[in-house]
Amino acid sequence: MNKKLLAFGCLVAMSVVTVVKAQFFRVRELPRHDISLCMSVSNFEPTLFSKGHFGSCPSIQRSGVSGDVIEHSYDGLAGGSANLSYLYNLNNRLGVGLQFSYLEALEEVTARLDNSHYSHSLLAERNCSAFCVMPSARWYWWNYNHFGCYTRVAAGFGFLWEKENDCNLHDDIDFTCGKRKSAKFAYQLSGLGLEWGGSLIRGFAEGGYGVQGYITIGVKATL
Repeated sequence: MNKKLLAFGCLVAMSVVTVVKAQFFRVRELPRHDISLCMSVSNFEPTLFSKGHFGSCPSIQRSGVSGDVIEHSYDGLAGGSANLSYLYNLNNRLGVGLQFSYLEALEEVTARLDNSHYSHSLLAERNCSAFCVMPSARWYWWNYNHFGCYTRVAAGFGFLWEKENDCNLHDDIDFTCGKRKSAKFAYQLSGLGLEWGGSLIRGFAEGGYGVQGYITIGVKATL
């Protein structure tokens, strides 16, 4: 009796797995070329621009009064990041290609509101911009009719331009770090991507972490 129940249980389990694989993980036939454009829809947490830049600046390190009277703010500018991707679909699930991203951010150093030492609230600011080139890969978990679900990763290099401005030339801290160019490791981890629309043109949204920010939304075309 137990053997019969075991065999019946195995048969049911195999049937469930088959149905799940056939229905939930199903994918449609994809065109070979996939081009997408997206932008961040909220302020992002920069992964390329170091928040500790002003803290390492010699002008602050030499000042005996600055440490307890200044504070930093770090905000993404409008749009945050713009991203262009090309993927070549190796099969109906896996696509590989390149992602190009441009992003900007602004860091400000201000005097604390309860401080009377500085007469100017904004002490310095740093304008940052970067262009990234990253090989990318996407895996579809489900893609059928007018809806798809996927995971995407990208990793490569970001080329940074940073410019520091002293906004109060009459205080006792001279921000003289000036301009700087550098290259850093850049990445994007989009754990959940959703797309919707027709067979050639679709809208999509991604949630993840990296140069794109937390949430991006865009449009894609397949050829």
